[in-house]
Amino acid sequence: MHEYFSISPDEFAISIFVINSTFNEYDEQYFVNMDNNFVKNKVNNEPIKGIHDDIWILKTDLPNNRKLYSDNAIMGSVRLTQSASKSFLALSKHNQSTYINNLLNELAEKVPINISYLRSDNGFNKITCYQIVIPIRIDVDSTNYKTKRTASEYSSDLHYMITYKNITTFTLGITNDLDQDYGFKPMWNVWNDHKVQIILISGIIIFITFCLLYPILIHKLKSKKIEVLCSTILKFALIVPNFILSILFVVQYSNNVPDLYWLSVLVLNVPLFINFFIATYTIYVGIKNPFIGKDFKEWIIKYRGLVIILIVLVATDYEYLTILKEIPIFTKKLYYYEQINIFNILDNIFDIAILWGAFFDIFFRNIPQIIIQVYYYNYEFLLEYDIVPLLLFVTSSLKIFMIIFNYIYKKVTLIIVRRLV
Repeated sequence: MHEYFSISPDEFAISIFVINSTFNEYDEQYFVNMDNNFVKNKVNNEPIKGIHDDIWILKTDLPNNRKLYSDNAIMGSVRLTQSASKSFLALSKHNQSTYINNLLNELAEKVPINISYLRSDNGFNKITCYQIVIPIRIDVDSTNYKTKRTASEYSSDLHYMITYKNITTFTLGITNDLDQDYGFKPMWNVWNDHKVQIILISGIIIFITFCLLYPILIHKLKSKKIEVLCSTILKFALIVPNFILSILFVVQYSNNVPDLYWLSVLVLNVPLFINFFIATYTIYVGIKNPFIGKDFKEWIIKYRGLVIILIVLVATDYEYLTILKEIPIFTKKLYYYEQINIFNILDNIFDIAILWGAFFDIFFRNIPQIIIQVYYYNYEFLLEYDIVPLLLFVTSSLKIFMIIFNYIYKKVTLIIVRRLV
């Protein structure tokens, strides 16, 4: 305890370390007490009488530079020590909820803070094999802001009292189970990271700009193969990250919000089965077509390895159908049929499938995913909002934009061609 006080060289003054949360209530009186025998006479070593209540009084005022408007809510977490975590995990679910409620009551009494300001969903996150964190939300009444402390101020008090619990009342009762190396950690939000915002905004601008310049580029080059390659690169840059992010969200993040896991699993898996059915049915229709069925079947057999890979990829995203549709352009056999307009039949078959794929992708994957991400971001007991959910929200939104843009582009191109003819 010697690190918390010091004696002056002349031994006539004592300096005591006071943590930030000591005088944490505005317009209040504090009594400074000193026990008997805390100080002894230097000459005869006899104990000196202490200081009792109503003798040494400190009064706090409102800070002059305090902001009139400040935060009213903060989401954060506390961590239990290893031994406390082990004991907590051994409790029944009901007793775990009781434990958390009792912890909130003690925190309210010791900080002090109105118990109505502290909230928890009675859940917890197991961050390691040995320790867990408990989410706690601080919601402060916005009325009387001139005399009431803000959520960030309460958050700071809570953090300091846990960090220095060995010199506060936190060393007694359930609050002693809190890990002083962790303190109280407010939720980290990627929106507060300006670098991430700049990167994302720049990426979105580049993507949308490329989409808008894409028709001009294709018109200048006048090459079907280059058009297909540019379109494929553009789609790959979006659909691959979107699918990977969807998996990461289900595995690592969906459990953070109650009842969101199974909904996320459905949004991830239902489109897989729909897209796989669309791909296989499209190939079946092509093979059974009386005009191109025989040649198309021979092409499928010849390039069966590539076709199988693309069918598997189509399950992850319908956009691979457009790649599968355009591949015959790069092969001699079906490129010949394109020259005699038989290829248009196959093109029409795939266009119908792509249209249905786009419909299901928008209404069964991307819109539900956006709704999930908005709900996830606004969940009041969320401990951390980082880059994966944010990027998933952005890529899902951009996918809808890309689908609509491609559809409008094709329709406008078709109208222009018909007028020229």
